[in-house]
This record gives sequence, structure tokens and C-alpha cells, in this order.
Amino acid sequence: MEASYRKGSSMTISFNHTIVAAQDRQESAWFFTHMFGLPDPIEAGHFLVVELDHGVSFDFIQVEKDTAIARQHYAFLFSEKDFDGIYQRITDLKLDRWADPHQSSTGFNTNDGGRGVYFLDPSGHFLEAITKPYGGRKFKGRLKLQKRRLREMRDPTDAALVPNYPTKGHPKRSDVVLCAWER
Repeated sequence: MEASYRKGSSMTISFNHTIVAAQDRQESAWFFTHMFGLPDPIEAGHFLVVELDHGVSFDFIQVEKDTAIARQHYAFLFSEKDFDGIYQRITDLKLDRWADPHQSSTGFNTNDGGRGVYFLDPSGHFLEAITKPYGGRKFKGRLKLQKRRLREMRDPTDAALVPNYPTKGHPKRSDVVLCAWER
């Protein structure tokens, strides 16, 4: 079934869960709940599940010993008061912390009129706490469908790189619809 992106149609989408690989799922899940002031994780099969707001969960899974874990980045929006508590816990645990993802500046940033800090969990994943969304994006993260002419495309087969773009035949380039953050 192909998704319809015609003007006037809409799609409802909500983020539900993600699986977080961990060298020690117990340690990583505890760290996550402790740092963010969340309830204890719940055992669910192979996972330790940490419930967040809006029906979202982080499902921690144990990887085999000596298995390399690809570092991921997880960003969370907090109130100023909650950020203060998180930053205090980072400081109390003497964790390395950075104002940017390149780890070039210690402390926290003040981007977009808020504050943000990056730190690592026990398995090496980047955790980011922010008080304002970057770039003026609305927190709801709603995506607005926008028509966009793809005149810069040199080869119509490049359209295969765009999700849900028809690959049979070549519709008019002006019919391509891409997603952009609502500003």
C-alpha cells in the first residue's frame, strides 16, 4: 500500500519505542531512570523497559559480551527546573559533560534561549537534555508537508533516495512532496 501525500490528506504518527543496546542493561536502565528522575524499569522478556511520557518507551537490551555498540544520540526536552536537577546529578556523579555534540566545549550551551547539555550513558550513547527545541522548531515536532520542486535533481532516478517516491515511471518533478520541520 502506498501512502498518499496529496494536498488535504493527513497521516497520524506517534513515536512508540526504541531499543537501546547496552553492555549491561541493568546498569544502563538504572542510569537512565536515575539521571532523568523516572520510575524504575520494568522487565519485559529480553528488555528492561523505561516508560516516558506520551506512551513512549526506551527498551534496554543486553548485547553479547565484547560486542561493539554503535553510539546513538537521544535528545530530551525538559523544563528549566528539571534541567537543573539533571545537571546537578551530572555534576554530583562527576560525569564528563559538553555544550556540543563534538565535545569541544565543556558545560552547557544556551542555544535558542534555553540550555542544553550532552553526556554519555554507561554504554557510550549520547544523552542530551535541552530546555528549548533547537532552530525554533515547535516541541510537538509536527511535520508539515511541503511541496518542493526538485529542479536541482540531475537524474530522475535520484528520486529513489526519497522515501515513498514512486519508482515506476517518472511523475512531474513538481509533484514530489518532502517533509520539513514546521517553523
